[in-house]
Amino acid sequence: MGPSCEDIKDLLETIGSSGEDIGNFAATSGWSIHAGTEMPPSPDTCILIKDGPGANVPNPNFTYEYPTVQILVRGAKGDYLLGYAKATAIKNNLNGRKHVVVNDAEYIQIVCSSDIFPLGRDTNQRPLFSLNFELQRTSST
Repeated sequence: MGPSCEDIKDLLETIGSSGEDIGNFAATSGWSIHAGTEMPPSPDTCILIKDGPGANVPNPNFTYEYPTVQILVRGAKGDYLLGYAKATAIKNNLNGRKHVVVNDAEYIQIVCSSDIFPLGRDTNQRPLFSLNFELQRTSST
């Protein structure tokens, strides 16, 4: 299985194409979504999914993994409410999802482990927000 950050990025893009516009890598929605460790300098409206430490020590009797991801949302300069609204849309679309297959993994459950946390502003005065999710996954094959 690949990194959870890639899977969650792909899941958010899929959700955006079938309903509420979350964003996509090409930024055709005005919001770009990236997996990895750093946000690009542009566009202003950006979502970054980062892998975190595992939430639990896996039980050797089960095939589940328990990764975590942190999602960072950066809004447009001077538009706190827009950034907060995007973070809310992400939380509402991911929290509580069960048995979702993404790439080569089945996510048994996705749970928001911390609510939206305002991180202040970056050096360009763009508002930043953080959310954290605990995942339970296994191979879909």
